[in-house]
Amino acid sequence: MSVKVLTEEWTTRLTEAASGDPVLQEVTKGKKILFEMHVSGSPGLDIYHIHFNDGATTFTPGPAENPDLNGSVSFETMVALSRGELTGQAAAMTGKMKVTGNMGQMMQVGPALDQLARIEAEIGTSYE
Repeated sequence: MSVKVLTEEWTTRLTEAASGDPVLQEVTKGKKILFEMHVSGSPGLDIYHIHFNDGATTFTPGPAENPDLNGSVSFETMVALSRGELTGQAAAMTGKMKVTGNMGQMMQVGPALDQLARIEAEIGTSYE
C-alpha cells in the first residue's frame, strides 16, 4: 500500500519503518539531533522535522521547537532525495539544499539521511 509523500500518514509510516530498521538504528546510535526541513512548492506538508535520538528516529509534521539544523529544499529536490537519485551531501554541495545550524551535526546525520530513500521505497512512497 503506497503512501503519499509529505503527508501526516507519510511521517507516521516513516517513523514506524525507522523504528524497525537496524541499519538506521545503528547509524543514529549516540546521536541526538533535531532536523527541521522546509519544502517549497510542496503539495502537502511544507515543514516537517526528524528527530534522531540515540538509535530512534521519528518524523513529525510541522516545525520543531529549537531545532539543531534547518534545511530547505524545493519539492523537486525533495523527490530526488526521497527516491535516492540525489544524496544530501550532493544536494548541499550543489546548492539544491540549504542547511543552517551546526554543520558538525549535519555531517553526523548524513549517513542516516542517506538511509531514508531505502526506507521510503520500502513503505511505498508515492509522489503524485
